[in-house]
Amino acid sequence: MKGFITNNKVNAQGKRVIFSDDGACNIHFISGNTYSISGVQDAALDSNGTIYAITTQDISIDKYKRFGSIAKFYSKKHYKNIEIYQDKPVLVKQNGILESFNQLCVQQISAGQNNSGGLFALNCGQQNDSLFQVMRWNKDINNWEKIGNILAEKIAAYSYDVVYIYRQSSIFEHTIKK
Repeated sequence: MKGFITNNKVNAQGKRVIFSDDGACNIHFISGNTYSISGVQDAALDSNGTIYAITTQDISIDKYKRFGSIAKFYSKKHYKNIEIYQDKPVLVKQNGILESFNQLCVQQISAGQNNSGGLFALNCGQQNDSLFQVMRWNKDINNWEKIGNILAEKIAAYSYDVVYIYRQSSIFEHTIKK
């Protein structure tokens, strides 16, 4: 990888998806195997190491077919973000609506992998100064819940109870009390 790292996702087994500013998406397995895929907007890995990726190019071209069953590709025409939650892909459509999970309109999603994981989102309704309400998927009631009055520009889920908040050039850890 020649560019600067712009995003990094890690699954529960420590397998990594690393994005760089030169448009490369690199998949790193603990075994040492590495795959590089160009033309990928977003990607995530399940516990088996299956790659789920949103492509910036036509998904029928040969460069994606070579991955066979180790990868599942989605078109940028339909989707803009992907995460893995409970070992299944969670997709955000181009209009910001989640494909499942009560079809909440989201600015961003993030799935944490530690301690049974957690799914967090930034609700579409902008509050002020590019800040969005932090939401969490409550797995007990199968619905979204507002996390206090917590607003963020970006989020990174760690677990069901911990989410990192990026706001005004600072990162905060927020632990949700039971």
